Amino acid sequence: MSCIKGFEKRLNWAFTMLQNYLFKVEARMSPEKFSRDRKLGFVETCLIILRGSKRSLQAAIYTFLHESKSELEHYSKQAFSQMRQFIRPEAFLTLFRGITEDFYADPDIVPKTFHGLNVFAVDGTAYNLPNTPELKEIYGIQASIGEAQTQARGSCLYDVLNNLLIDVKMLPIKTSEREIAKEHLDYLHGKFLHGIKRRHQAGHGARPEEETAENERNHPCQAAGRTVSAGQWNR
Repeated sequence: MSCIKGFEKRLNWAFTMLQNYLFKVEARMSPEKFSRDRKLGFVETCLIILRGSKRSLQAAIYTFLHESKSELEHYSKQAFSQMRQFIRPEAFLTLFRGITEDFYADPDIVPKTFHGLNVFAVDGTAYNLPNTPELKEIYGIQASIGEAQTQARGSCLYDVLNNLLIDVKMLPIKTSEREIAKEHLDYLHGKFLHGIKRRHQAGHGARPEEETAENERNHPCQAAGRTVSAGQWNR
């Protein structure tokens, strides 16, 4: 399968998930949100967020309405900002992880490895956030020259050879990078590998018991189990 077809397949999966009623129920902040037909519904709101336009918010909305051939001619950025507050951030993490797990579970794709081992890297950064009381309480502040700045610690786990993000985090600024790296590794050895196996079995049926152990040992993703462990990280 070509990279383009694989990418298209995962985009279609994400779009299908956005239209799934159970996904919407889990994604909305409360039961009454997105319960009625609105000018801009749950799916459209999510799609505008996922586009990640670098233009102004109003321009991004206009572009989306035009490209999606919407019957709406105008939708204010104030109304959109209110609607997006009704969506849990975890919803986008679910989409992100689902696409990543599907890449490694796809039988038509053989992820690149280094002598059978996956190569992962962890990198972090700091984000400047608006100095609101809510964000200060959640993420903390970083003292500097002048006014103290609200900041968050961002971090990602990256598959170097396949150019793919595996895990992302946004935590309080005082969180140590070593602690975050441990959390990435815990996800890698736990939910990530479990998700790959679950998707692989769901897509191709249960494998015979006598083949399961051998296949899992030889699966490219199982090499992730031979990366540095959280215990080794402390040494």
